[in-house]
Amino acid sequence: KFHDQNDNQKLLEPEAPNHENNLHHVHECDHDNRHDHDCCQDHNDDEDGGVETLEVEYWDGLYGANVEEGITSEYLLSYLTLRPFILKITGMDTQAYMNSNIKNNKGSPEKENQTTASTSTSSAAPVNIRSGRVLVPGCGDTSFSELLHKDGYSPVYNTDTSPRVVNIMKKKFNNQKGLKWFIDDALCSQFEDSFFDKIIDKSLIDCFYYVKDVGVHVDYLVSKVLSEYYRMLTSDGVIVIATMRTPQEFLPFVDKSISHSVEQFSTRRKEGLTHLPCQWDYNYIEICTEANEENLVAKDVPAYEVTEDFDPDEEFENYATFFIYTLQKQSK
Repeated sequence: KFHDQNDNQKLLEPEAPNHENNLHHVHECDHDNRHDHDCCQDHNDDEDGGVETLEVEYWDGLYGANVEEGITSEYLLSYLTLRPFILKITGMDTQAYMNSNIKNNKGSPEKENQTTASTSTSSAAPVNIRSGRVLVPGCGDTSFSELLHKDGYSPVYNTDTSPRVVNIMKKKFNNQKGLKWFIDDALCSQFEDSFFDKIIDKSLIDCFYYVKDVGVHVDYLVSKVLSEYYRMLTSDGVIVIATMRTPQEFLPFVDKSISHSVEQFSTRRKEGLTHLPCQWDYNYIEICTEANEENLVAKDVPAYEVTEDFDPDEEFENYATFFIYTLQKQSK
């Protein structure tokens, strides 16, 4: 197990993880400071789309090539695009945000035809909760965690299955206090139970929808990583997941009242691996960004919450939509 050691940064190098469980985000280079949103559709609809694999060697090679070319790989949206929402959800009074439109397996958003979750402001004085251990799984080589740390979140634990990128980032930040880098597999993490106060998943779950490795099913991967998040999260911790997955795709994994293939995929789980009985409270919002005619989204482009007062069809000629889910353990 990984454990805190007086907040001194230390790179733990366990044995190489089993390749069947290695994971990463889809590769999107920022040569032109643009991100391809159109290519991020479900790979099941496009046999030629997506390059996602769980093999460590592929990602070690990719990050090594990035160093040589002087580029980084960023998928989905940058920290600056997501920053207002991350600060709103985790930077101040998370409970007030959750209470604004909490879901706890007692109602189906599909039946309610709900696509956004409104937020409210707590009457109590805001509480700064940026302290506490933060996990950024599948960190890669982007500036996401660096900017998160500059916003006051500390310590930030960054994990990746690629030893190459972990060493690259560790060297880059030269043991900077508050930024920690570990070789770890989010599907089978070595961190202890109830270790993290916050977990921020920026599109890592999306990557599972592109995995083409033989014998690996997306339902298993999403369920498994959520069970690991649940295990590692403190009782009053919060998880933020930024993803392209719609409520119809994602919520069945956290809301048992919604019918889904989750009940069916249990027969396809890998033998010998089990999942915790996760009970979530959750909240979510839909956000959008302006895009061009090719459905490309500019790096660091502003994002807007879709509400009754903000209709992207009226604001933009072309736009891309994303979702931000907030999860907490149900109180007993």
